[in-house]
Amino acid sequence: MKHFFLIIALIICSFSFAEAAEEHGHEGTHPHHAGIFLGGTSDTSIPFEFNFTAGIDYEYRFLHTTPNVGIGFIGEMVMAEHTEYIAAMPLFIHPWKELKVFFAPGYITSSGSHTTDHLTTETGDTQTHSLKPMSTILAEDAATAEEENISHSNSHFFVRFGAGYDFHFNQYSITPTISADIIESTVYTVYGVAFGIGF
Repeated sequence: MKHFFLIIALIICSFSFAEAAEEHGHEGTHPHHAGIFLGGTSDTSIPFEFNFTAGIDYEYRFLHTTPNVGIGFIGEMVMAEHTEYIAAMPLFIHPWKELKVFFAPGYITSSGSHTTDHLTTETGDTQTHSLKPMSTILAEDAATAEEENISHSNSHFFVRFGAGYDFHFNQYSITPTISADIIESTVYTVYGVAFGIGF
């Protein structure tokens, strides 16, 4: 819970810097932008859930051809029950001033194993294989293990829709962001602040 209040404080502080950012301005738009993200991830179906999230992001803007469009990379680590790792390739659109919206297909995987012990029954007893050759037993067990590993896969494709607003201090930026991750039929919200640099 303390991480939740920390993220809220960071978001509030980032907005409080908006006026100062406008006064300082910035030296044009940089084609490359890299940042560090600190925030949280919540399952919309679970009230008050919060999982601390940290990550990196990168964007390349096509300033000489389509300056309002960029592509990049997002990598995040979600500290849930099992640590989750996210990689996505976003398409950025900059429709107005420093506002940006993005769409990112990606992949999420968990460090926790969701496979089951195929040699154990529901009652916890070890299965016996009487009157079968060992080669047959091993072949059957290998096939069962492969099926269970597939059915309990802990990696998933997902899509992310999000938006953020960049407050610039010369080449540096502070960006409050909010996103929605759609993983199968579940929607997760990702929110926080990115601290970046343009070059």
